[in-house]
Amino acid sequence: MEVAYFFDPAAWGRGYASELTTACTQLADNVLLLPEVKAFAHPANIGSRRVLEKAGFESVRFVPEMERLLYRRGRQGLQSEA
Repeated sequence: MEVAYFFDPAAWGRGYASELTTACTQLADNVLLLPEVKAFAHPANIGSRRVLEKAGFESVRFVPEMERLLYRRGRQGLQSEA
């Protein structure tokens, strides 16, 4: 399962990505009971990287074919490999 979002630049900096990411991770943890959720961010997109890190995602590795960083967030108390 993956969290993904794309906003028009006019919507940047208004907290929409944080709100969406929080809602998605709560659903993944409490309703779907997923062991982990993944996300991707462009290395230069500091805002998206910050949103993911604040939501508990950790950078796993750079994916060259996508030119993106892979992030993962495990459900509390569970471990899995990326």
